[in-house]
Amino acid sequence: MNNSNSKTMDKIRNKLVDTHKEGLQPGVLMHAGDHDISPLNMLVTDYGPEEAKTFKSSNIDDILGSNPGLCGNREPGKIRWVHFHGLPESAIIEKMGKHLGLHNLIMEDILHTTQRPKMEELEGIKFITLRRPFKKWHKQDSAMSNEQISILATPGWVISLESFPADFFEPVRERIMGNKGRIRKMGTDYLLYALMDRTADSYFTIFEKISEQSSALEEAIITDPKPEHLRSIHSLRRILTVMRKAVWPLRDICAEMIREMKTPDSSEDNSQDITPFLRDLQDHALRLMDSLETNRDLVSSLQDLHLSTVGNRTNDIMKVLTIISTCFMPMTFIAGVYGMNFDIIPELKWTNGYFYAWGLMIIAALSMLSFFRNKKWL
Repeated sequence: MNNSNSKTMDKIRNKLVDTHKEGLQPGVLMHAGDHDISPLNMLVTDYGPEEAKTFKSSNIDDILGSNPGLCGNREPGKIRWVHFHGLPESAIIEKMGKHLGLHNLIMEDILHTTQRPKMEELEGIKFITLRRPFKKWHKQDSAMSNEQISILATPGWVISLESFPADFFEPVRERIMGNKGRIRKMGTDYLLYALMDRTADSYFTIFEKISEQSSALEEAIITDPKPEHLRSIHSLRRILTVMRKAVWPLRDICAEMIREMKTPDSSEDNSQDITPFLRDLQDHALRLMDSLETNRDLVSSLQDLHLSTVGNRTNDIMKVLTIISTCFMPMTFIAGVYGMNFDIIPELKWTNGYFYAWGLMIIAALSMLSFFRNKKWL
């Protein structure tokens, strides 16, 4: 990268993207969402049944090629997968969209990274948006972030874009390069399924972490409830809210793809019907929804457990204080009677009156304790 490009990237790197689009007409290409504009960094994978190769590029012209509507000059029978590490400037997305014949609304949705997961098909190009929640797990508090993953697919090529610079789909690429499974013998629809399946698998990992943290919180609350436990519970509830927005639409996307997959794509020799795989992915989505509801119920029960445990501890404390106060009531009464300022109180003249008073007080307190024990209040 030359010096001028480096300076430009330094200016836009770590720049918070504007989220205000009010009043603009549909199809205006501008970044919107909680992501940074990243320098152009693409990882290209060309593969077929016999061979596969991958290389990095930072020049969009080399990737697109000279033929409009095609993503590079790929060999017949091969598939080109272009993965963007982070979202580049809107001008690059616009250039790519015009070359491939993308609708302006699709390009707008790519740059607007707060989209709900969905699937659209315009002019023979499938456009899918997914949400990838991710977080760093801590012992007491957690915060969930999520990024948008945009996928474009048509016979011969697939383009995936992550709103944050990460290589989330590296396991899929390893399967391609290692010729593991059937991915190199299948078409672009199967690659699209593999990317969606990778996203769904990441949800299972997060739910497992939530279950582990919920179990640890449950033990901690029963042993010694603390205010920070409530903060952790509310944090888990926010995480599950984010997960719900990501998981629920996945079932609808699978159902729509199954409906559209009536016949295999015959435009490529290596394409096959992937309906069974989509149904398996739909089953995963249903399992995720069940796991989501189970975890939501568990987290809600944790809050009830915390409140009940704290309430029981408060009741125990009040019980002890009440017993102590009740035991001192007869002692206070005796001390009050003999502390009155009257001239004629016969017991005040007794030689051992002080010791008699103490004895009476102790007997009264012990009698109260014995009464409580017989009632099984102690």
